Amino acid sequence: MKRQRVLGRMRRLAGLAAAVLAAATAFGDRQPAFEVRAVLLDLARQTETVPSACALVDRVADAGYNTLLIYLKGILRTKAYPYAAPGESYSADEMRAIVAHAESLELNVIPYFSLLGHGEPYFRHPELQPLGEEREGRVRWPDFPPATWCLSKPETRDYLARYVDDILEVFPGKDFHIGMDESWNMGFCSLCEPKRREKGFGGLFSDFVDWAHGLLVKRGRRVWMWDDFYEFFPEEISRIPKDTVLCHWQYDAEISRSGIRGRFLNRVRRDWLADYERQGLDVVFCTWLDPENIRTFTAYARRHRVKGAMLTMWEPGETFWGAALPKLFAAGRLWGDLAAAEDPAGDFLDYGIRRAYPGFTSTERLALDHLLRTPRFRPNAGRARNLGWRAQPLVASSVRLAQTALASRLSKEVPADALSPDGLVDDLMAEWDIKLAREDFRLLTPLFADPKRTAADVRSAKAALARVRERLARAAARRAVQERMWRPGCWPNVQANKAAELVAYADELAATPEAPASDDEWWVELVLHLPEFHGIPRWTVDAMFGGVWRTVAAGSWKPGSDGGDFVRFVPFRSSSAPTRLRISYHGNGSAGLDFIAVENRVTRLVPNGILAAQGDVDHVERLLRDDFQPVLFGTSDRAESFHHPELAEKTSSVELSLVRQEDAGARRSACPDASP
Repeated sequence: MKRQRVLGRMRRLAGLAAAVLAAATAFGDRQPAFEVRAVLLDLARQTETVPSACALVDRVADAGYNTLLIYLKGILRTKAYPYAAPGESYSADEMRAIVAHAESLELNVIPYFSLLGHGEPYFRHPELQPLGEEREGRVRWPDFPPATWCLSKPETRDYLARYVDDILEVFPGKDFHIGMDESWNMGFCSLCEPKRREKGFGGLFSDFVDWAHGLLVKRGRRVWMWDDFYEFFPEEISRIPKDTVLCHWQYDAEISRSGIRGRFLNRVRRDWLADYERQGLDVVFCTWLDPENIRTFTAYARRHRVKGAMLTMWEPGETFWGAALPKLFAAGRLWGDLAAAEDPAGDFLDYGIRRAYPGFTSTERLALDHLLRTPRFRPNAGRARNLGWRAQPLVASSVRLAQTALASRLSKEVPADALSPDGLVDDLMAEWDIKLAREDFRLLTPLFADPKRTAADVRSAKAALARVRERLARAAARRAVQERMWRPGCWPNVQANKAAELVAYADELAATPEAPASDDEWWVELVLHLPEFHGIPRWTVDAMFGGVWRTVAAGSWKPGSDGGDFVRFVPFRSSSAPTRLRISYHGNGSAGLDFIAVENRVTRLVPNGILAAQGDVDHVERLLRDDFQPVLFGTSDRAESFHHPELAEKTSSVELSLVRQEDAGARRSACPDASP
């Protein structure tokens, strides 16, 4: 431990010398480095061994950061919280070892435990369920898991105080992050609802902040917290305790210099940092592991008085932690030497690759740059309940070229060190084989479910599927070895272990008979519209068969981007054709339906008349045209939906008559009162 302290001091002295040299050679009115340069490490949703976690901490210190936050969502076993299993959590002594190692490197270590929302892992345990807001079944959205502490219950406050005390025994530092973000079910139980109706959501939230702040201040800690819920009640900003550090996050790739787009609501742009300055609040702006998000958010934030910056390293999901290191080093350089922010193009990610992984050639770095920058494909593989053709062939081709440039570094055996250069290549190769297989599934799955398919279509799809399965099986096997070697004894990360599930899905598709579709195979084609990705749409499609209604499709469908028009196909079986459709919607904010049709092997049915409409439905007559003009369902003002949660459960619906497409003519009709 003494050796680690000496090494830590040497690193700090080297960093100081570099800073002095840079200051001596810089030109112009260069701003100094941010006071706080922080990393948030999510060990909750992808646990690591203690040595692996300490190796990550070493990289954080090497990259020039001075603050480390550790997300404790259900992973710290203590006297108050003994329920989590080893392998998916840490004992107090194990976490204490990680904290001591970080402090030996002169990092300010901050525990992060949410005192209001994000309690999902805690409420899986029956002993803690009585302390949750959702214990009575009254929630904003019924299909969300229990996640909110009921701070109106004295028993909850007593329990949280005991658990906080346990955490403080492990984390001796001066700061504590209390979360308070995304607490959607706050104010719904029989104890909280009367307070919410009296004070509004904002007043109730501020009361909870006051309690959590008081709890920590009495224990000599400074409070950090997220700021996102103040979008719903900005009038409450004046009540924020002035010694609080606000963590201001936004993960858009392009942040305007006029302020961020709201994370929720109607995504209103607002210069929040100017507002916080006027209130005299300390703010740390928080970025995601995206180069453009880091760069543009920094450009906006450095024009205001901010305490510092934080890189939020949430669970890597489809990769291991090595893929995050180039961005970690690049952001560390940017925030430690703000002169680097003056170059709008710069060598941001290339610099990070060179610092995190020296030894790659310029060609290899260019290939890594592409693999690390390319946007994630959406995780849905195109399973039969939710079909859509959304391939990205250009991305796939460029990824294959990048993989080819790095192929010589791929060894037969999985490297022992996940954070080594060869470990990074091994990780990225498997990751992209799985991602590309998902894209192949998006193209292939509809061919197996298409009600107009022929036997030749099925044979062709099976031949392509066999090639995809072979490549995917190799990636799945590689992933399994990586998990065993790099995270021995740890609870598997569910996103990083999807490959084996996809192999099983390929086998399921391969069992499709090589024959034409039968007449009882149908699908609903939905041409949907989502104004913004943070909406929560809930659709149900009922069809009438012989005077009886039956649900043929239901889901919360979203596009693969920030919003817009997209298509989904949902298969179902019926021995007869439907005569009517009823489309029902409820959810947070509005969503649109451009068009809807139903078809089987020989028949395509399209809307021919509007029979009824109820609730919030705008321009219902547009459903009679097959174009991209949406009929909007639901309350378009998401701010109003938040403050009046009953609106999110209000059902809006339209009933349509159907006719064969070849018989559809100009005599389509709408009921006189169907459109506002």
